[in-house]
This record gives sequence, structure tokens and C-alpha cells, in this order.
Amino acid sequence: MLKNFLKYKVKDCEMIQFFKKLALLMEAGMSISAALDSAARSDYFKGIADKVKSGGSLSAALDANVFPPAVIAIISVSERSGEMGSGLSRACRHLEKKEAFRKKIIGALIYPAFVFGLCCVSLFVLASVLLPSFAGIFQSIGATLPPLSRFILDSSRYFPLMAIMFLIMLYFAVKYLAGDPGLKVPLIGRFRSKLILASFFRSMAESLSSGMGVVDSLSLSSGLMNSEYFKEKLSATLKAVSEGNSLSGSLHDTRLFDETSVSLIYTGERSSALAKVFLQLSDLYEDEIENGLKTFSSLVEPVSTLVTGVVVGIIVFAMFMPIIKLISVLGG
Repeated sequence: MLKNFLKYKVKDCEMIQFFKKLALLMEAGMSISAALDSAARSDYFKGIADKVKSGGSLSAALDANVFPPAVIAIISVSERSGEMGSGLSRACRHLEKKEAFRKKIIGALIYPAFVFGLCCVSLFVLASVLLPSFAGIFQSIGATLPPLSRFILDSSRYFPLMAIMFLIMLYFAVKYLAGDPGLKVPLIGRFRSKLILASFFRSMAESLSSGMGVVDSLSLSSGLMNSEYFKEKLSATLKAVSEGNSLSGSLHDTRLFDETSVSLIYTGERSSALAKVFLQLSDLYEDEIENGLKTFSSLVEPVSTLVTGVVVGIIVFAMFMPIIKLISVLGG
């Protein structure tokens, strides 16, 4: 099973390159079969090409467990409209935006993760290499290590257990914050809500631009949300819109959207420019998220520096206290 999972794991960058080449070839006038033969490089993409050449459609050949549903929907609509080139280009833009956004979030977490790892390695070296050497010397002369040094040395035997416990706690903390209960946590919950809504707005913009109706776009976009709470709220919106109610009013009733967003969506309904409005909203929310990440990074750096300084100070103190005491014992 693991082998099959690894075999069909496709990175976003590979999807982007595949769709980008396919779009260029098709816009140049090449048939879908010929374009697939030329664009497919890996065995996985060659398998997709074989399915299409056997008479299937490209959207049907794309595995929903590998490719984002929004991308499959964009390509499906472009197949029906006969604008495969532009549809593939929109799929590329969707994936590029998603990949760029993911890299920004990872980039904001690299520095604190590096500092934390450095502190852990330093403590491990101190407890497993330096302090045991001092302990042997002190034992040979009938003296004891200073309290701090002895505490770190005695605690080192529990380091593996503490590391396992920390990883377990971290796993459950991330799982909690990534789930619906995490939406109630101050700051983190608001940030995650913006992430979900930005993805929703982007999906709505891409779906509507591809030619999908409002109901179908809403059904697809709400289904892509990684929050059961948001899905449940928007299921009522989908039902209301299907019954003929306005999209802006139905979204307002969910209390998930601020007044500015609802007003813009209302204006888009009146001017038949919903796709443009949703694109503007997705850009607006993504800019807010990016600014939030910059603020987070600017706060994390001095805090990380302070924590590093404290840990380094403890390490230096725990390392030099035995030397000072050893000198005093030998001198006395």
C-alpha cells in the first residue's frame, strides 16, 4: 500500500509543469492526444495520456485523490466549452497561487523551527558529551557537580521519553488547531478562517470564470473547504440559492462573511461580475494573510533570539560552573 501511495504522489510543481506545457501546446493548435504525448514525462502522466487516447476525457482521467477538485472542475468545464487551452492556463494559475501561498506559510515557520532545533541539539551535546566528562572527573576526586549541571545530566536519561511526549503533544495540538475547535482559539482561529475563506473565494472565482453556474460553483467550492463547520453553514446557503434566493443575502445569513465581502458580492450580482468580485476578494484575503505572516515573522525573530540567548546562557552556565568548582576544589 505504501509503495502505491508513493508511486501516485504528484507534487504541485509537477502538475503545474504538466498543465503549463499542455496549455502551450494546445494553444499552438496541437490536438489533445499529441499534446499529452509531448507533455507527459513521468509514467504517471503517461498513464493519463493513455486513458485519453483510449477515448476518455482529460478531466475523467485525472484522479480526484491526486489533483485538486477545483482543477478537475475547471478542466471539465473547459472541455464542454471547447476552450481547453484557456482552461488549462486557469488550472495552472490556480495551482501556482496555491503553491506560492503554501511556501509563504512554510517560510514563516522555518526560522522558529531552526532555532528550536538548534537549542535541542545544544542541550543534547551538553548532556551527553560534556557533562558526563565532568561527572567522571568530579567522581574521581570525591566531589559533586553543581546543582544545575547535575539536574541537566540527571534529566538527560529522560530526553528520549520527553522528545516522544513532546511530539505526541505537538501532533494533538496541531490536530486540534487544524480542526473546527481551533476556529475558537484567538488569533489562530481568525487566521485559519481567513485561510478557508481565501480558498473559497479563489475556487468561486475560478469556477465562475470557467463558465460554471453559481449553484454548481457554490457546491464545488463549499465542498473543497477543510472545515465541517463551514461546510455545514454553506450547505444552507446552497439550498437557499438553489431555491432562488440571492447569493449575497444567503452568504450574509451564515455570519461567516464580513459586511465588506457581502457588499462586494451583492454588487457583483447586480453587475453580473461575480467572478471578478470573488477574484478581488481572494486577492484581498490573501494579502491580509501575507501581511499577518510578515507580522508573525517580525515578532517571532526577536522572541526566538531571546529564547536562544536564554538557552545558550543556561548551557554556558552549566558548562563553566563545573570548571569553576573544579578549580576551587583542586586549589583548596
